Amino acid sequence: MSIKWADTRSVLAEHVRGQTAQCLAAYRAKPNLIEQDAGIEISNVEGGYGRKQLHELVQNAADAMVGSRGRVALILSGQTLYCANEGNPLSRSGIETLMASHLSRKRDDEIGRFGLGFKSVLGISDRPEILSRSVSIRFDRKTSERHARSILPDAPRTPVLRIGEPIDPVAESSTDRVLAGLMTWASTIVRLPLMGDVEWLGEKLQAFPPEFLLFASHVERLDLFNELPAEHVSWRAVRDGNRIELVSEKTKEIWKVFRATHVPSPAARKDAGVISGRERIDLTWAVPEKKRSRTGVFWSYFPTNSQTSLTGIVNAPFKTNEGPARHPRRRVQPRNLGKSTSRPGESQYSRAR
Repeated sequence: MSIKWADTRSVLAEHVRGQTAQCLAAYRAKPNLIEQDAGIEISNVEGGYGRKQLHELVQNAADAMVGSRGRVALILSGQTLYCANEGNPLSRSGIETLMASHLSRKRDDEIGRFGLGFKSVLGISDRPEILSRSVSIRFDRKTSERHARSILPDAPRTPVLRIGEPIDPVAESSTDRVLAGLMTWASTIVRLPLMGDVEWLGEKLQAFPPEFLLFASHVERLDLFNELPAEHVSWRAVRDGNRIELVSEKTKEIWKVFRATHVPSPAARKDAGVISGRERIDLTWAVPEKKRSRTGVFWSYFPTNSQTSLTGIVNAPFKTNEGPARHPRRRVQPRNLGKSTSRPGESQYSRAR
């Protein structure tokens, strides 16, 4: 049975048009909002999110899967990056969060909070798209600039992710074999036509830490594909109580994972602030069965620069002064990705699990 994907006539597609219309009306009433919104986007691209696009995409995918279980895939195909997941499709409130900033509807059990990290994709793409079974949206820098400059011709800079238009995912997939393959199983796909010097994305994809699966218990499988060169790896998390096996085609790593929930005091929540504060904090300690080092590392779902004398990985939504989580100071060596076994013209992204 084919999976139904909503077209540009859906109720949520009309909501996208409404959000765009409201934004343009606000710009007409107060034109300096144009530069303000553009500045927010630039600060995310040039700040701590600079080259963390893969992390942010996977975090958003994992958030969509809270309450369920499934698969996340990252695919680098030529000059296009894809991130697909089996989570909940884009909702009305999700549209509003996406087309705004500092407007959060996420819960404490989700990784991110305010969706600002998604704006980092503007560092690698001028035309980001989100294709979901419920609604599909395209943001385009040239289109947004044209709308904004019709209101304020001399605007020094213009935003992108405030002005979106619905698109038909089925029509888009007719000329994109990777997208067509992903649409056979995914519920939401981010498609990013790439711009500029993005050769580093391939290395980042190879070095993506599969240990993320230890802390995102609802993500069962993580697929990492790079078409040129033809390399891929699929990581699965096999869970048995606090014992988790991270398994790929060539590797198996066994971890013991211990979890605790901490309820911060009122004083601690006040110190954390409105943005970082949470009613409860899930703390996880992951210890490898083999190759234990004397120095552990703190994670905030991805590695930070902070180390600990406690072996393994200590993960929590820590508030740090380094912005979004970065890799530790030691260089993360790229993992060996297996050679692709797909035949020419075959879309491996649509293969059955």
